[in-house]
Amino acid sequence: MTRTKKTYCLAEFDKAEDKKKGLDLDISDLNKAIEDQVESIATLKSEIAALQDGVQKLDASVADATSTRKTEHDDYVETLAGNSAAKDLLNFAKNRLNKFYNPKLYQAPPTREVALEQGGAAPPPPPEANLAYKKSGESSNGVIAMIDLIVADVDKEIQTMELEEKDAQKDYEGFMADASDKRAQDSKAITDKEGAKAETETELESNKDNKASTTIEAMETAKYIGGLHEECDWLLKYYDTREAARTGEIDALGKAKAVLSGADYSLVQTASAHLRGAKPAGPGQPEPTKGGACAECAKHAPYLDTGDDCSCHASDIMTTFANDATKGLTTRSKYGHKSQQTGADKLASGWMWHCRPISATPGTWQKC
Repeated sequence: MTRTKKTYCLAEFDKAEDKKKGLDLDISDLNKAIEDQVESIATLKSEIAALQDGVQKLDASVADATSTRKTEHDDYVETLAGNSAAKDLLNFAKNRLNKFYNPKLYQAPPTREVALEQGGAAPPPPPEANLAYKKSGESSNGVIAMIDLIVADVDKEIQTMELEEKDAQKDYEGFMADASDKRAQDSKAITDKEGAKAETETELESNKDNKASTTIEAMETAKYIGGLHEECDWLLKYYDTREAARTGEIDALGKAKAVLSGADYSLVQTASAHLRGAKPAGPGQPEPTKGGACAECAKHAPYLDTGDDCSCHASDIMTTFANDATKGLTTRSKYGHKSQQTGADKLASGWMWHCRPISATPGTWQKC
């Protein structure tokens, strides 16, 4: 895997995981908002129902108060009419008594004008009463005083009734004013709460839609992350190994080029066998890189009968032992001495592996 691919995978993982976290947080916030809105709608429904019930009860109270006030007023009017009639009758009786016993206090009734028929005459006056049986004035005064006492009681009762009627009417009007204000306030509260309920229900539906779409997006993001794992996990896991192998291949190519431009053709096959796509040389064969030799050692170590745990070591055998790669030739010339290289600049590396270091060559074998 190229470095660009690794960078792409890491960047996509970071971006997708950040997006997934953000979506999960949005879903959590939406769930909380939905719970609050459901609770708020339930509360508003309860409050609206309570207000509506209160308005109905208030209307019933107003109807009852109106019916009671009407009944009381009708009773007042009827009783007042009866008392007024009784008072008039008593005054009439008193006046009649005064006619016989106290003529000076007698008040003659107003003269009634009777329409005369065409060609007719007024009726004759009533006959004179026989006053021979007239009693003493003291007895008449007692009766008149009793009538005055009764009239005074009737007047007092009428006055009391008028005050009670006035107070009852005032209380009724005050109750009606208060009921009207209360009903107006409750009606406004019902309207406001119904508006708030409708607005909350709209927001609830919007949040439910947003939650559904966000959940789908989160699922798609999770699916995309799963695809990234399928695409990138193996590559990321073995990136270092593949990078080391690629570096070894590049080194091998360079060394093969050096060999081709030099004199030792026998090393061309050794180097070219480890190009990209070539298989490991196998046990007993040199590898172009230390990593390749160590990989071979790790592969075969479980099957070696070493008597203890295997500790892999590798050695660059091509540069460890003496060779002609750096020999030079110096000759005389007319202008002095001339030196030239007669061997290769550097032989290609050939790494061998061993399960444990060889004590005879300390420092030569490098631990994997």
